[in-house]
Amino acid sequence: MEELPKKRNPAASLTHELLVEILRRVPFRSLCCFKCVSRSWRKLISDPVHRKKLPQTLVGFFYQSLSGERYPCVAHHFTNVTRKGIPFIYPSFSFLPVCSSDVVPLDCCNGLLLCRCWQPSPHDSEGNRPFLKTMVQTNGH
Repeated sequence: MEELPKKRNPAASLTHELLVEILRRVPFRSLCCFKCVSRSWRKLISDPVHRKKLPQTLVGFFYQSLSGERYPCVAHHFTNVTRKGIPFIYPSFSFLPVCSSDVVPLDCCNGLLLCRCWQPSPHDSEGNRPFLKTMVQTNGH
């Protein structure tokens, strides 16, 4: 009887540096799940040297400011409360429309940002009714 050739694990041949480069491009939530793949992955992801390169969570507040001296008059901001300086993730609202004065961040949970987007419709016979629309930003990817 003929023996089957041993299957080779292609991930085993990846260097730690290459694996970190791959892992730094995945969302934070997925990275947390990848800790369960193997002990070596958990150790790699938890290593303080590599952790700085990997996706981080944002801890802070999103808020808006109004000023008649700029255009658009509404600006969105993020305040980091970790006291560690600038976060690794740039918390911009780049996924919002350019003229985003009608978009208001309402809440966030588990990496999801809930926004209210109010766009009046000219065909709305009962006046302007707001509607809710969710937008998701996943670590800039």
